[in-house]
Amino acid sequence: MLYQVVGHQSDIFLQPNLVPTKVNGYFNQLLEIYIPQVLNQSTIEIIPSLKSKYRMFSVYPYKTSLANGKYIPELKSYVFNKVNSGMNVFNLITDWDQEDKIEVAVLNNLNTIFEVKKSSELLFSIHQYLIVVYASITAISTLFLVKFFWDISQILPFLFAIAALTLPKYQTILDLRLKYTDLSYKNYPMTDYSSDWITYDTKAVEKALKDKVTYTECRLCNFKPNLIYNNRSTERDIILISIVGASSGFESAISARTAGFKGKILIFTDSEVPDRIKKCGAYVIHTSTTIYAGLYLKQYIRFPLIASFIDKFGSYFDRLIYIDTSDVMFQSDPFNWNDDVVQLSDENSPYYNNFFVKRWGPQFVGLDHEWFKDKGNIICSGVFGGTGKALGPLVKLVSGYWRPGEDVIPDQGVLDFILASNIPKNAGIKFVSNNDLATVGIRLCDNELIKQFEIDGPPNFKDNLFNIYPAIVHQINRNSQIQNKFNELCK
Repeated sequence: MLYQVVGHQSDIFLQPNLVPTKVNGYFNQLLEIYIPQVLNQSTIEIIPSLKSKYRMFSVYPYKTSLANGKYIPELKSYVFNKVNSGMNVFNLITDWDQEDKIEVAVLNNLNTIFEVKKSSELLFSIHQYLIVVYASITAISTLFLVKFFWDISQILPFLFAIAALTLPKYQTILDLRLKYTDLSYKNYPMTDYSSDWITYDTKAVEKALKDKVTYTECRLCNFKPNLIYNNRSTERDIILISIVGASSGFESAISARTAGFKGKILIFTDSEVPDRIKKCGAYVIHTSTTIYAGLYLKQYIRFPLIASFIDKFGSYFDRLIYIDTSDVMFQSDPFNWNDDVVQLSDENSPYYNNFFVKRWGPQFVGLDHEWFKDKGNIICSGVFGGTGKALGPLVKLVSGYWRPGEDVIPDQGVLDFILASNIPKNAGIKFVSNNDLATVGIRLCDNELIKQFEIDGPPNFKDNLFNIYPAIVHQINRNSQIQNKFNELCK
């Protein structure tokens, strides 16, 4: 039997609330749809009505897998089959604005029809009584074989349909008219970033943050940094590294000490860390995940981990820089800011024409690649920094896109989408590209762009695009000669 529309939000559209109580409300909204018990195994269709066709819009069942969801590009709608009765909650992920709306339809193959508008209590009661009478007459005729009752029971469905048609507001034949609660949406309660799928030793973190940092036994890299600053970092600053589900070198930690970093280095990992790294004031925090850590998940973990860390230990530090494990070379102390502004690493490559964006862009359900046109440059997720106050909202936003059971997408894609959207402005998140946090991989791999650098080292790596020796040079592994020499000098 073909599905019929049984509930339709035609007059009252859902619209965003741009003043949420939690920052994730700007990116994630919960849509609640209540389906009465009589309608089991329904289909729900969610249709965005967006002013700009390049808006981001995805819908996931809340805290479930995507198995029953399907995006239909031709209709620009999201269809969820085999939806059970009761309260169903969906997570809307979008950069929607005040002019945007959402329409919702509920479909069912039970020949039952109802509307989103609250229907008449009287009509509901009449049909309840009719069903009771019909069932009673049928039962009596069956038990007592009374011909009179049997004859009446045969014509009652016809009388029932006529009764429905006599009610002027509802000119349709139906089995049962039901009350239907109004659709509602609310701010997304950001809780999943610290859920049980990733855990770390909080006692070890607290001990590390309370300890007096010492690295007198650290064997520094065999080179002298180009610039030494004595007044940038303090013991209350942190360099944070995470690597779960993989092994890696940790020469970047030694490089940070060589460049004069005075704070603490926290390494969240499930792999072994050599003693020579620990002697450089690096604290190893045992970290684990309960789900398979594929490539994208290994990278994505950094965001929920940092979000949880800031929530639990934000009072223990002033500034934080996250770095990847082994492809980061420090040329000087990078803590050159003091305000509550997120410090980002610009790759100096436009979003729209970039190979990597073209590869991960299609993985965003509901996002047209054209959305990235004229959005500026790619921002790297392998190096970024800020105060806890500045970073907390951003890492929670990125963490809020994904939950266990769903397809994992590149974390940098999520970060870049958020930064290029109107969400940071609405959420009051301030950020700036910090040229001292240089991600150079794309330019190192290009025969023309590599000419923007003067490379005499490591450590002498000059970026002529900005006429500086960046404090951090990230993705040196894109050039094996530079990476091998760096490893040799910092082993």
